[in-house]
Formats: sequence, C-alpha cells, structure tokens
Amino acid sequence: MASSSISAALKQLNVDWFTHIRPRWVDILGSYAGKELFLVDGDALIQYVLDDDLIGIGRSNSCDWQILHAIYTVESFLEDLKKRGAVFDIVFFTANRPLAIGTSSNSWISSSRALAHKVLKAYIENLEFDVHEFEDLDDKEWKDYLFFNKPLFVLGSDHTNVEPANADENAAAAANLLHRIFIKEMHDAGLLFASVQEVDFRDSQALTFLYDAKWRNTIDKSIETAVEEAKALLESLNPEHSAEDSEDEESDSESTSSKTLAAWSLEAVRDYLTSHPSTPPTHQALLFAFLTHSQLLQTLDLPLRSQPSPSLPAKILQLLTTDFLPALFVSLQKTVPEEIEAPPSVDGRIYGILLDAILKSDQDIPVIIGDEPYKAVLEQWTSELELPPVDFGALRQLCSGSSSASAKEAATAEFKEFALYPFTAPVLSDILSPPNVQVPTKAIDDFGGTPPPLQHFGSQSDSVFTPSKRNIPAGGLTRGPPLPKHLGGDPPKPKDKKGQLKALKRNQRDMVHIDRQAGSLTGVKGAKLEAEVVPPTNVYIGTSAAGGGHALGGVGSKEVSRASTPLSEASAVRHTPKGKKGSLLNPANSVPSSPGGAGGGGAGGGKGAKGGKKGAKEPPMKSADKLRAQIEAQKKVKVSSNSESWWRNRLEELKNISELSERIEMLDLQLKNNKRMDDSSGPTGAALAANVWLYRINCECWHWVENPRRNEKDIKDGYVVRILKMVMGMKTYSAAGQNLLTPTMVKCLWSVLEVLGFDDYIQIIPKPTKEVVDKKLEWDFIKFYKKSKTGPHAGQTINSYPWMAIGEDPVDWQLRVFGEHMDRSFDSQKDDRVKFEPDKWQRDVLDRLDADESVLVVAPTSAGKTFISYYAMKQVLTESDDGILVYVAPTKALVTQIAAEVYARYRKDLKGRSCWAFLTADIRMNNPQTCQILITVPETLAFMLLSPDKAKLWTPKIKRIILDEIHTLGTQPGGVWEQILLLARCPIIGLSATVGDAIEFNEWLKSVQETHGHKHTLVQHHHRYSHLRKFTYNIDPEPEPLDGLPTHKAGPQMRFLHPISFLRPGITELPADLALEARDCATLYKAMSAHSKEPEVAKLKPTRFFKKLSEKGVFLQQKDVIHYEEELKAVLTKWLKEEDAHEETSTIQKVVKQISDKEVGLPEPEEALGKRELFFGNLVNLLADLHANGDLPAILFHFDRYHVEEVAKAILERLIHDETEWRKHSPEWAKKVKGWEDWQAGAKEREKAAQRAALKKEKAEGDKMDRLQASATVDSSPLAIYANFDPDAPSEEFCFINWGTRYSASELEEDIKTLAWSEMPKFLLEALRRGIAVHHSGLPKVYRVLVETLFRIGFCRVVISTEDLALGVNMPAKASIFCGDSPALNALMYRQCAGRAGRRGFDLLGKVIFYGIPYERVKQVVLSRLPALRGNYPLTPTLSLRLVTMLVNSGYAPSATRAVGDLFKLDSLTIGSDISREQTLFNMRFAVEYLIRARLIDSSGSPLYPWCNLATFLYNAEPANLAFLSLFRAGYIHKICNGADIIEAKQKLMHVLAFLFCRQYISKTNFDKAIFAANNRTPSKVILPALEKEAYDILHEHNQEVLNVFTECAVMYSLQQADALDADSVLPLSKRTLDTPLSSSPSSAFFQRLNQSRVSSRSRSAFVATSGHGDVYADVDELTRTVRGGVHLTKHVLPTVETFESADQSGRYINAYLWDFYNHGQESPMSQANGIPRGHVWYLLREFSIVLDSIVTGIKEVMVRDARGHDDEFGSVIGESVAGGGAGAIQDDWAADLEKDEVVIAPSARVQNIPLEKEKGDEAEATALLTSSDPELVRPEHVPIQDWKVYDVFYQLQKDFNEKFKQIWA
Repeated sequence: MASSSISAALKQLNVDWFTHIRPRWVDILGSYAGKELFLVDGDALIQYVLDDDLIGIGRSNSCDWQILHAIYTVESFLEDLKKRGAVFDIVFFTANRPLAIGTSSNSWISSSRALAHKVLKAYIENLEFDVHEFEDLDDKEWKDYLFFNKPLFVLGSDHTNVEPANADENAAAAANLLHRIFIKEMHDAGLLFASVQEVDFRDSQALTFLYDAKWRNTIDKSIETAVEEAKALLESLNPEHSAEDSEDEESDSESTSSKTLAAWSLEAVRDYLTSHPSTPPTHQALLFAFLTHSQLLQTLDLPLRSQPSPSLPAKILQLLTTDFLPALFVSLQKTVPEEIEAPPSVDGRIYGILLDAILKSDQDIPVIIGDEPYKAVLEQWTSELELPPVDFGALRQLCSGSSSASAKEAATAEFKEFALYPFTAPVLSDILSPPNVQVPTKAIDDFGGTPPPLQHFGSQSDSVFTPSKRNIPAGGLTRGPPLPKHLGGDPPKPKDKKGQLKALKRNQRDMVHIDRQAGSLTGVKGAKLEAEVVPPTNVYIGTSAAGGGHALGGVGSKEVSRASTPLSEASAVRHTPKGKKGSLLNPANSVPSSPGGAGGGGAGGGKGAKGGKKGAKEPPMKSADKLRAQIEAQKKVKVSSNSESWWRNRLEELKNISELSERIEMLDLQLKNNKRMDDSSGPTGAALAANVWLYRINCECWHWVENPRRNEKDIKDGYVVRILKMVMGMKTYSAAGQNLLTPTMVKCLWSVLEVLGFDDYIQIIPKPTKEVVDKKLEWDFIKFYKKSKTGPHAGQTINSYPWMAIGEDPVDWQLRVFGEHMDRSFDSQKDDRVKFEPDKWQRDVLDRLDADESVLVVAPTSAGKTFISYYAMKQVLTESDDGILVYVAPTKALVTQIAAEVYARYRKDLKGRSCWAFLTADIRMNNPQTCQILITVPETLAFMLLSPDKAKLWTPKIKRIILDEIHTLGTQPGGVWEQILLLARCPIIGLSATVGDAIEFNEWLKSVQETHGHKHTLVQHHHRYSHLRKFTYNIDPEPEPLDGLPTHKAGPQMRFLHPISFLRPGITELPADLALEARDCATLYKAMSAHSKEPEVAKLKPTRFFKKLSEKGVFLQQKDVIHYEEELKAVLTKWLKEEDAHEETSTIQKVVKQISDKEVGLPEPEEALGKRELFFGNLVNLLADLHANGDLPAILFHFDRYHVEEVAKAILERLIHDETEWRKHSPEWAKKVKGWEDWQAGAKEREKAAQRAALKKEKAEGDKMDRLQASATVDSSPLAIYANFDPDAPSEEFCFINWGTRYSASELEEDIKTLAWSEMPKFLLEALRRGIAVHHSGLPKVYRVLVETLFRIGFCRVVISTEDLALGVNMPAKASIFCGDSPALNALMYRQCAGRAGRRGFDLLGKVIFYGIPYERVKQVVLSRLPALRGNYPLTPTLSLRLVTMLVNSGYAPSATRAVGDLFKLDSLTIGSDISREQTLFNMRFAVEYLIRARLIDSSGSPLYPWCNLATFLYNAEPANLAFLSLFRAGYIHKICNGADIIEAKQKLMHVLAFLFCRQYISKTNFDKAIFAANNRTPSKVILPALEKEAYDILHEHNQEVLNVFTECAVMYSLQQADALDADSVLPLSKRTLDTPLSSSPSSAFFQRLNQSRVSSRSRSAFVATSGHGDVYADVDELTRTVRGGVHLTKHVLPTVETFESADQSGRYINAYLWDFYNHGQESPMSQANGIPRGHVWYLLREFSIVLDSIVTGIKEVMVRDARGHDDEFGSVIGESVAGGGAGAIQDDWAADLEKDEVVIAPSARVQNIPLEKEKGDEAEATALLTSSDPELVRPEHVPIQDWKVYDVFYQLQKDFNEKFKQIWA
C-alpha cells in the first residue's frame, strides 16, 4: 500500500471496528477502578500536556519553551488522580514516542516537543510512582508485567490533534491509525482503554470516555502494511532520530548525557559545537546568550519569570526557529541528565527577552546583565569550552531594518478588580464580613441602584416575571411554595366523592401492601416480628429545643419521663437519666431477673442493677401476699405436672414409631414449634426442653448405629457434628441459675463426649450441685460401655462403639469439620437493654446511643448492625410523643422495606397521628410532618432540612438521624449526604459494611458532629458472623438435561476456591477482609508445612498453637480461629514480600499451587464462557446442583436489567423443555395422568351417586341444595387424590418452589391475577409458578413486593436481580451468584452483593458463586480493595441561594441560624476536600455576589421571585438551572414562546432544553459523521445541532459574569490570605520548592526590564504565569485548572455551561437523544443510534420529565400568584407542599402503578454518569401516571398574553413529551 493510502487504512479500520465501540462516559475511579491498579500511558500524558494551548512549547512565531509550566501541568494531573485515591503505574512505550511528539513537519515545533518529551519523561521517572518502559506491546517484559500485575485499563491518548499550521494531513492520519491500533492491541491484551484527553475531574470523580472491548477481530493485511508505513512516516518527522543514532554510536564508548542538571546547558553547548565544527559568529553569540540565560535563571524567582512574549526582530526569530534552536534542541536531547529531580534551567521566553535586551542595546553585556553573572558565563565560555570572547555585532546587524514579530499579547491583559454589592442579610452578613472576609463594596446607589434587569419582554412593563420580594411575617413562613411532585408536592386533592373514594381505596391498598410485606419479615432467629405497643408518654418537645441537640430542650435539659418498665407484675413510672442503661426495658424485651435482684436499686433490672444491700432483712409478707405466693406456687406445680404428663404421652407415641428417621423428624418439629419449651415457659419449660433434647441425642446416636454407611468419613463427620452441637447446647441448662440437668443426665452427656473422643472436654457440662435431685430417665439411654463377659477383657468395661471416636486430635477435627458451628461471639454478655447477648462492640454502640452521642458503625454484613436502628427508634418513641427519628436509606427498595419493618415492630397511639411515615419523591405514606419515625431517601431529607417552613417547627424536633449505607456518600451527586450531615444538628448513626478508609472518614464526621455539639465515636467490627465460602462453576460444554429435581445429583462443575488460591504473582499484601474459615486455616497450614521448615511455621501446627485451650478442655471459638488466621497470614505476607515471590519455585507460589483446584481456570471451561448458548444452557444445572446440596434460596446478580430478564427467560425455557422431555418417558408422570383421566371420567357418575345418596336421607337438616353439596364433597375412592391435579400446571420436579411454607399454590394464582393489569412480560408470571423471580427497579412495585415477600418466606427460591437487592434489603439467601461479568462488578459492588449470602440467624455459612466469569477476573474482584471514601463539595451557588432563602423565609429561626452558623465553622465541608474554611467563606460571599447580579436575591438577602423558586426547583440540574434562567431573564424564552407557530416554538424550546439539561456525550474521536450517515437507518440525528447565535451570546454573557465574579474571588482571596498562603513556588505533587537566591545584580538593565514587564498574576499559578498568563482567564475551566496554589476552585461548582460552539473546543458532542426522542418518540433508536444503553433510557427520560415538571410548576405558580391576591404566604391553589399536609390528608399513591390518570414523577437524580443500574424510582409507577399540569387552568386576567404563552408552550411541551414517554413504557 502506498503512503498516500494510510488515510484509506484509517477509514477502513474505523468502519470495521473503531466506530462500533461507542465509549462510555464514566467515572473511571469511583465507578470502576476504586483502589485497583490501572496504567497511565506516559507518552499520552506528555502529548496531553504539550497539546495544552496555554503552555508555551513549540508554538509558531515564538521562541517560547516553558518547560516549568509543562512540569507543573504534569504534576497537577497526577496529583488530581492521587488525591482521589487512584492506584496507578506509569508506562512508556518506545514505539509510541512519535505519537507524543506530534505530526508537524515544522522542525522548530517537532524539536521543541521532542525535547520536552525527553525532559518530562526523565522528570516523571523521578516522581513517587512506579514507572516502567517497554519497547512495544510485543515486548516480553510488557507481557510479564501484565501477567504479574493485572491492571484494569490504560489511560492513554485516543487521537492526535492536527496542528493548524504546518499540518501534515497524511502524518495526522498515520498518528491516528497508530492510536487506533494501540487501543485494539490493548483490548486484545484484556485491558480497557480510557481517554486521557477527555478526563474531567469533578469532586471525587474522574470522568472520561472508556472504550470497552467489544470483540476480537483480525486486522486486514493491508492495514498491517499501512501501520508499518505510518510508523516509518512519523519516524521521519522525528527530530530526535538523528540524536538517537548519535547516542547509539557513542553508547559503546562514553555516554553524552550530562552528569548533573546544573551542567546540562554547558554539556549541550559542547555537543552542539562538536556536531557543528564550523559554527558561525552569529550562532556562537546565540550559544553564549543561551548559557547566559541558564545562569540568570538560577537567580530569578518565579514572579520575575512571568513575562510576555518578547518582540524579537523577524530575522532573528526566523534564525532561531528554523536553524539554531532545532539544532541546539537536538544537542539538549542528547545530553538530558538521566535523573531530573528538579525543573531544568531552560526558559525560551527568558532567553528571547535576554536576546532582545542585548540586541537592542548598545551597552556592554556586563552592564546589561550584571558583572557576576557575566563573569560566571565567561568562565564557562573561555575555560570550559576554550572559545574566544563573543561578538554580538553580526547579530545586531541582522536586526537593522527587521520588523518585530511578536506573539499575541491578549493573554497578558490585566484583570481589573471591581467593588461588590453590599450584603446586609442578618446572620450571613456577620459571617461574611471582616475579619472573615474582606472585600471591596460600595453602596447600591453607586451602582446606579439594583442590578439592571436583564429581561426585555418586548414592550410589556407589567410582566409577572419581573423580580420582586415577598413580605415575610415576623415569625417566618409556616407554609412553603407549591412544590413539583418530585420534591414532595401533593397531587391535586379529590374534587368529588368519587375521587375521594378512589383515593381511599388507594390508601387501603397501600396498607395491604405494607401489611403483607411486614408479615414476611422476621427477626434475627427467623421468628415472625410481633408489634410492640409503645404507650404514649404525654411528653411533648414543642419548640423548646429549637436548633438544639438530641437532648430534650437542648443540652443539659431536665430528665424526661420515658415509657414505664415493669419491675414486677405491676407497672411503675420512673425517670431514667440519659446515658444510663436499662432505659428501654418493657414487657416485650424484658429479661427474667434473678431472685431478689430486680428493681432493688432503682435501675429497673438494667445492667448494674443491684438487689439491695447484702444481708438486709426482708420485710414480713402480708397475708394477701402470702396467699398470692401460695397460688402462684400451686400454678407452677400444675404446669410442671402437665408438662410431665405431656412428655410421657409423647414418649409412648414415639415408641410406636419404628423408623428412627421419622421419630427424629417428629422430635425436631416439637423442639422447634412447641411453646411448652420456649423461653417464655420459665424453668418448667426449660426442664422439659432438656429432657426432650437428651432424648433427641439418644435417637441420633441409635440412628448412627443403625446406618450401614456409618464408618464413611463424611457420614461419620455429619453424625459427630450433629451430636456435638446438641451436647454443647445442653450446657445452657446447667448454667448458673438453672441447674436443670440431673446427675443421670450429666452422666449420659459425659458418656457421649467420651465415646466421640472428647474425653478432655467433658467439663463443658459441669457436675450438678448437691441440691439437684437425681431422677431416673423414663427411657433407656444408649449404653456405650459394657462389661465383657468373655475373652481377654473379661470383667473389664469396654467400648461397644469404638468406631464412633473421631480418630484424630480434637483440635484438628474442629478445624477440619466444626468451624461453622463454633461459638461466634466476641466477648458477648447478657445485657438487659436487648433480648440477645450482645458482643462487646454492640454494647459499645448501645452505650453511645444511651449517652445521646453520634456514632459511625462499620461492620460487615451479617455482623449484627440491624438492631441498632430499632433500638434508636424505640428510644425516640419512649422519650416523647413528638420527637422525630429520621431513617435515611439510599434506595426506595430499602426505604419501603424499613417502613414495613417499622410497621411490624411498633404501635403507638398518637391520637390520630401515625407513629411512622415514609416519603420519597414519588411515594408517600402517612404524614411525614406529624409522625415520629420518618423513613426517606437522602434527596428528600436534604430538601426538607433546607425548607424554610420546616425550620421553625419540624426540624427542631428531630432527635436523631440514621444514615444507612452511608458509604454511598461518595456516589451520590450534588452532595446531598453532606447537606444532611452539615445541616442536621442532632446526633446521627452512620451504618455501613463497606467504608474504605473508615478512620479517615470518621475524622471528618467527628469534626462535623462536634461542631454541632455532639460527641462522636467510631465503632468498627471486622468479622462477619457467617463465613462466605467461594466457588466457581465450570461451564459444561455439554450440559446434561434435567431429569427432575428430586432425583438430581450435583455434578463436579461446582469448584471450591480456597481464599489463598486467589493470590497471583505480583500480589504483595493480603486484602484486610480476605477471611479464612477454620477448615481453610487447616488446609493452609498443611500446605505451608509441606513447603517450609521454618520455625515460625512449625509453631503454627494446630495442636501446638491451641495446646493451652485443649489442655483446659475448651472447645475452639471463632475468635480463637481468627487469631490463628492472623498468625498464618503474617507468615504469608512475609513470603509475599520476598524478592522471588513471583517465581514458581518460591514458597508462596508452591503453597498457592497446592491449595488451588486443578480443575479451575482450565482452557475448555474458560473458552466456553464466550459462548452465549452455553452460558444460558448451564444455568438450570447450576440451580439444580444448589438444590441438591441444600444451598437454595439464591440470588443471581447482574447489573443490567435486560440481561437479568434474559437469564430468567433462559432458565424458564430450559425448565419447560426438560419437563416436556421428562413427561414423555416418566412412568410416574404417566401414572398421574392416567389417574387424573380416570378421575375425570368418573365425574358424572360421582355426581349421580351423590344425588342418590342425598335423596335416600329421610331426615332433612337444611334444604336440598345443602344436602347435595355436602354429599358431593365426600369421596373416599382411591382416585380422589387427583381431585386437585392439573396436568397443565408445572411439575413440582421442575419448580424451585418450597411447598412447605404457609403460602399455597392457590394464593400464588390469586396474586398472579392481580398482576394482570400491569402488562408486564408474561414469562415473568410463568416463572413465578416455578419459583423463579426477577427483581429490578423497572418492574411494577406490586410485583417486586410480591417477589420480596415470597423470597423471605422461602416460597420462591431463585431471584435474578440487579444491584437493587445489594444495599441492605432484607432478602436472606444461602447463596449469592455473580451471573456473568460486568464493568459494574467492582470492589464495592462485589462486597455488597456477596454479603446477601449467609445472613445472621438463617445460615451459618453463605456461598458466593462466580458463574460465567473468567477465573482471572474472579481473582481480581475478590482481591480488590475498597476505595477510600471521597465526598462532593456541596456549597454551590444554588445551595447558597437555598441557605439564604431558608434563613430569610423562616424568619431566622434558631434551628436555621445555628445550622448555618455551624456549617461555616467547619474546616472542611466534605471528606477529602482541599477547600479550607477561609476559602469556603470567600466562595459563599462571591456566590452571594453572583446571586445578587443574577437577580435571585437582593442586597438584603431577600429572595426575588419567581427566579428564586425556579432555581430552587431545578437545584438538581445545577449548573444548567442558572444558565436556563439567564436565557429566561434575557427574554429569549419569551421570544421563542411568542412565535407565530406553537409547533415551531415547542421544537425550539425542546432544542434549548436538550442543550442545557441531562446531557450525555459522544466522543468526537470515535464518532464519524460520514460513516454514521451512510449506515443510519433510524430517525435519530444523534448530534445535537447548534443553537441560534442569540442563545450563544446570552450564555456567553452568563458564563463571563460567573467568570468575572469568581476571578475576583480568587484575586481577593489571594490578596487577603497572602500571609496564610504558602509562597506560590511549590509544585503540587512533588512539593518541590523553587526558591532561588536573590540576584546579585538587581540593578542591572536586564533585571530592571524584567521587573517592568512582568505579568501581574495575583491569582494565577506562578508556574503557569511563566507562559505569560496573568489574571485574565478564557473560561472557568482555565480558572480552576491554573489558579495559584492554596486557592481551590471547583469547575463544576461554578455555574457555567460548556457551549461546544467551536469545533476545537472539546473532544465531545452533545448527544441529541432528548431532541430525537421528542421528535420520533421511539425507544430503540436511542439505543441503536444515540448509543444510550437500554438500561439507562428510562432514567434519562425520567430525569428530563422531572426538569419539565419543575419548570411548569414554577411558571404555574407565577401565573396564579396574583390570583390569590399576592398572599404573603404560599397558599394551596395548586396543591399543598409536604409541610402543608394535615394529619388526616389522604396519602399519596404508594401503589401508583395501579392508576393511569395522575402524575407521579420519580425522584430527581443527576444523570451525568449513570451507573449500570441504580434505584431511583420505578418505571411502572412514574410512567404509568404521566400527564401534564392541571388542564383546567385558564389565563388569569392579570397575566399578560406574552407571559401566558410561555406557560402554555411549556405546558404543551410537557404534555407532548410525557405522552410519548408514557406510551413507550405503558
């Protein structure tokens, strides 16, 4: 292929592969990498830096070479990654070097970039990161690196920018071809690829385009040829190839690299002279000047290096850039020091200024630069280089007659400070005034009054949109504005009786759903929850605690009477000081107290309660008391007698059962369900239970004796485990205070332990005390020992069953077999505050709650966190009748479940008010304003806390907030979690299982809580209650058909994965949560001892390690095994850090190999993973194996809802197919069908027989029909068993249903009928009939609730789900299955989903199964580490507006003022933020300035309506909300809406809204317009067209206003904080300081010139200023990227919008998906053409529907405001806000998916970066209810027609959009 055909090859590659990838715009850190390793392509990073237009390197018409600026940019980028917790290595590929240098044929540009590349590469190699260099992707070292390190992706360059000047189009095509090939080869190596050019740092996120590997296809030979030619072409443009050749020639002799950085310039000049022996005088003069500039740089500080580009004569500039400097740069490249630890002393701009000063002056050089610098340079020139003095005459002659050629000077324009508007709002003005904030202000009159109005609505002067204040009553508003529905606004109230009845029925349905869901919930031990009645306290908090802490009435308030606690039979009211235990004792959770103990000391039997003084004489009993005691004693005797009688009867029944297995089954049923033996039956019940359990042990022993396979290892272990568990359980009956085991019973138990081989452990059953009366057993206990009558042991007692002994050391046996049955408590003790014996860490939490403190609890799933929330709820309910606890959960699924659980647990009569309520954006049950327990989502609570009408009455009553799954703080955009924490002044409980750096996060949380006045503690527990055992399932290439579940035997496909087998070469440390079971420890020790004879390994022999415990006869506990595990891991960690750890011969690798399953990771199963038919074809076999092993129920997780449904469909289809085949050959089935047919055939005869029998009866009891019906129901024929048989129903053999539950098949059919309305896929209903369900947020709520209920009660045993069920939802499963790989399967998601298995109280062990995932990927997931928690900076201009509004409209309520005051006392507003308190105050003051200028508030802080409301309603769309208002205020929206054609007006308006809101991006690099146009078969246009010029002009004006305000902020902050800020001479990452000694020649002409011409840069980084940039910025992005050190401004906090007006402005297009959908109303084109993942479509469209709802609601309020007569307070014409709902208000529709005629919009969510699946609402609810605003609204008389048209067009647009939205999701 000819060189000219490189472009053709590029096009072909694009068509065949590249344009099909469709990169995703994702957060590569938080959503993907976390703490896992990825790679930064060093060449791509350098290319990214050199392409920065701000950096003066390689620019035409300039001799700039500002390497200091480039180094600063490199460090800034890497520091941005590092501070977000990124873990990465930097790699260089020699083959990619030409891509970084670029494609310019201009020797000056290419040589500048080549030198910069080499210098930056050497500098990067000396930073703190691991840097690796490889030849290319075929380099063996590279392949070894991949094998040992397994990085996730490469952050590299996906394209090359074409230089507008000197561009070589073919070279650009060659570079882009090589970029594409590099990406493809990375994909082929198993790595994803992310674009470094598009990285957008936002709070804790790093957003960019991520290229997923779609498929592997071979490269065409012609393309391979073109690739080689492309490489050759770029090499020919490389100015360094001659330098490299020279280095290669000299490498055998002596390296030309400079030894030190200080000598670099001199060595480069020497090399230049060597390479150019005939150097003319002009070039010698230039060389001398170069050495001089290097010498001078050592005495120049950074501010002096901030200079404009020099105006050099044209001939001199041409000589420099075309001849001298390219050649000198080659020499500089050759002599670059190998180590560059500091920025080099080379500055093209200073060099040019020096030349200009010399050439334009007739003074001598010493006079110009100073004597000392001159002498130093002259010494080098004459002594080191042995050259004669330099004459600049020849150069000066070139200047004569030559014009100057200077660079553009626009960037050096100075920023003019301006005065701010005064701000006089109470509270805030004090906070934002000196000494905190000192800014220049001037009176409003000096500005010419208030800011000039920006709106020009034609000729109208009476527009209802004119900004205005509203009169606020002295006490503040008591009712808020009408809210959009997604912010909690009420739907229209019913207007007639029919509507009221409809709403009432809806409310009743809601309660039915709640009641049903509550009925399926169970406690820790699996028992159904029983509601506890909490009596009213008649104590009310009122407003006395306004703004106070959790203590009633504020800190230090008086004690409050809580709910009474029964100390005896009667109740007694008592007062309990806060912080004391025993405050929650009540009839439901009291523990029987020991005799003489309860209540004596007034502690109510709580911990530490005493029974009075020792030896104190008890008062004499009264006659009545004696009589009562006598009666009570008689009752006990009677109960005891009844129990004994019952047990004798049961024994007789059991003796008549010959089969021991049946006898055991009956016993187990009695022990589980008989209330005679539960805890409530007292000592009598316990004594009965002890007898029954002993009999149960006896039966188990005999069952073992009779088992013919009794000696088989697994059978034997099973019996020993079951018997030993029962024996150990018996010790509770011999505990202190019980003494229920008689001597005979104890001897029986001892004999069991002895015969099993646990002779040394019999003391676990203590010898009875003398007081215990012995009693003969009523049955014969098995006799293990008997006297031998004959043989050698005649007369001796011998063991009749020696084979029962375990045959190994008890320690070894326990580790091998008994691990999951060991005692799992951690210093647990009895505690009267709860019903169970809490561990130490749980008691610590209780102590904190009793002391009214805040606490962060971090403990794994199943550790026992659940009780904490309900304990806190009980506290609030018993303290008062109006104190509030708010429970916050991140998902609606969790919110609804918690609501059901609260409903199931508590009842309290609050005189018409509900005890609880829950509220999300689209669901509401009970009144959230009047309840005591509110369950909600973060967005809703944050909005409520900022609502002025709640600040006075509601917020002060909040006593505690529970933040469940608090780790989602870092993933929730907009800082809503931070808003809650910052504004809520009550104690909090933070709960999470997966906080990465808990201590660091807790430090920030502690600072917030202490500012609010609350002590705060971290309580951390590291160990799960139940272990997770991991497996992988090998895909079977030929899966066997299922022949029925009852007969199925598990195959060999399920392979156990030892935790240590995940260790791969390159791993140097073990994840903290990589837990080992007891048996894992035993296996690991055997492997370690087999390959190491080290003493430290020998010490770990189990019998030696646990010797002390075994000598004491103490069984191992879980905490003992954990200690053993830690010691084993310590040795492993040492081995992992050894130098040869990656070698196969190393000890660690030998150990890993021995414990690894040889059948895992084999080529055949791995290859089968890529075959879709095998992936789906093995699913039923997987589930059948789980059924056979008793490992159901199970949850199968995948993170795409469509894949989830495909999995369910595949399972269903396979079951139906196998069932059909089974029925063809099954005799059992044939028999059933024949019997049913015979039954059916006899139907008429049975009916006649029944009638004859009825007529024969002479005595009539009831009428004839009654007799006939009664007779017809009686049938004793053998065929009657087929009466309920249905041959069309699924066979039980092919169903994953547990028919042993209280739920029946008929009930299932009834429930399925209720789902018929939903129009949901029918296969889901059919799957339910087979015990298979699907769960994701796109399904109707009623279906999801049914699925959750059926799964909890055990009926449905297979659920396929997205991550909806991962966040705390109570769905206990035995197994969690990761069903296929996904980018969303990261460290956090793995732990959340895996944690669903083995829930406490249900299973002792959970199983985690990886299905359809490559083994290497499994290793990576399991070994992944949780990322550090990073938050989102919350203080945006919109939040600032809401804070101001809250203060003013609440009448400066104490709670509001204190919350705001606390907020601005904090040093940091979020975890991981660099923004200090001082800067936060400045940011707030300048946000206020912007709000005043934008006419959102006035100088007194009063909100200006309607703009304030609109901005607030759209708060989640920031910064688009404020940009939209700028178009509104400028009259542009009026202009559109008042056009002649409403259809055109809606089109234009939709275009504007699609431009501003809910943006999704398309990569310009990846999207080829020509290829798309040729292949597009959809109506989508995909790329959003440009706006009108007028719109762009308004947005530019808006952006410029924001830029000016916050540039002023940066300048003022830099000036005021100059003393506090460090000198701006420290690099951001390395922290290297560029301090230079003062010049010895400060009075020289050159220094004077530099002082005079220096660029003013008070806010700009001094490093960036070296390229001539001052305080004038092009845009906000430049401001935030290049502001000086110590000043932190966040781009996305400043309310500008990118306009994408210029083709070169960004590498992104705005996706036109919203505009396209509005035009065609179809779902499939959005996925096919617009590239929106199917799982995201609904979320994005819903998000936009929320935007429309917010706008329409806000405009509607404007329309009707004056119709209400300008109410001072917002009325209820449109509908009440959340605050306005009365106690009797009809509730919102919780089961909204049953209705079709109301709007219920789902909650708002920023959708800049949607996760693969995220619960934010329900398609079935929200879309089924989409309509528009009230159609009955007509234009009020006071509203001008121009304003009304605005409302009308928006209303019609919303109606059109929602109808299309509803249609596709009906």
